[in-house]
Amino acid sequence: GGAKSKNHTAHNQTRKAHRNGIKRVKTHRFETTKDRDAKYGRNSRYARKGSMRIYKKALAHKRDKAHSAAVAPQAAAES
Repeated sequence: GGAKSKNHTAHNQTRKAHRNGIKRVKTHRFETTKDRDAKYGRNSRYARKGSMRIYKKALAHKRDKAHSAAVAPQAAAES
């Protein structure tokens, strides 16, 4: 052949791309904590544990309150 002229073509590229389908990037619910700073990870773990403890305490209080409110009308009705 003569001198080379064609440097680029998009021929067949879209067909190749669509053969297996152009897929969306998978989104994950939680990002990995592997590469995160270890000190931050430890602290966040303690913080999470603390918040959970407070949350459970509040839930228990709410449950006891609801229970006593439900029992009170029954006691009044019986007397």
